Amino acid sequence: MGRSPARLEEIIMASVRMSGELRDKIFKNFEQQLYKVYENNSGLQDYLKSILESFYSVEERQLMKDYLDVHERLFRMKYPKKNHEKFSPKKYFGTVYGSRNSDFNWVREVHFIINPNRPATESLTFMVGDDWHEEYTNGYNDKLTPPSKNYVTGDYCLTLKLEEPIQLVQKHDSSQIWAAEGRVSSFTNPIIISSDLDVDNIEKFAEGTIKINESKTQIKHLLDSCTTLKRFLDTWPAGKDSVPQEYLDKMFETPKPATPSSLPKFDPNSILPNEVKEQMNSAILTSKLMEN
Repeated sequence: MGRSPARLEEIIMASVRMSGELRDKIFKNFEQQLYKVYENNSGLQDYLKSILESFYSVEERQLMKDYLDVHERLFRMKYPKKNHEKFSPKKYFGTVYGSRNSDFNWVREVHFIINPNRPATESLTFMVGDDWHEEYTNGYNDKLTPPSKNYVTGDYCLTLKLEEPIQLVQKHDSSQIWAAEGRVSSFTNPIIISSDLDVDNIEKFAEGTIKINESKTQIKHLLDSCTTLKRFLDTWPAGKDSVPQEYLDKMFETPKPATPSSLPKFDPNSILPNEVKEQMNSAILTSKLMEN
């Protein structure tokens, strides 16, 4: 008895395994489409600068400017033949060299902890004390590490980028907890967002970045949940636009004899909720329209 077309298609498509290399390529292609669609965070730069500048008085900001002016004058006097721009504190923001040679920290990334459950009076203040991090599993001993003491249920971390670096007196950065399983970040002096007004503002100005982060999380979950390219496309057909052509071609090569499987039947609707799928479809469609 001959095989039905649906069964034959399943055998052919199932021959392409979801390797780590294929997962990475699909993720990077989809990421590029996301940034093309959501890259315009209108007003974000002005909003971020206004937040950072609000921490300091006019006198303090003038002192920071004076510091740069004095640094440049001294450098030009000591090294008249060298290019000051190559040795300016701005050049070394965020580096060990810069931290040793500057009384200010230069940042190009601004880190927020967003949580309306925190007191509104904490909003737009630096979270001082211990570095903030979520609960994580230690990859070396498989033990659960509790969140930092300053963690509050409902905390959501968000990192936004500045087009030009800005100087801060406080240390303000993030780092990866290498002992953790997966990518877990630790934040030093993040900025708290807790009042209703500030939560609304950051969601409005950073809407594109937030959608990018949400979509990247969803596609990572989808890729980790699928063992074959067929399962990936059954779950999210629009994801075909993120799959390299050589892998799509491979799906329709002459199939090898199939080995009967005792695994439970795969349900593509169990991985992505319909509303998540619709949002990801919208990003793909918009990206394709922008190419035309």
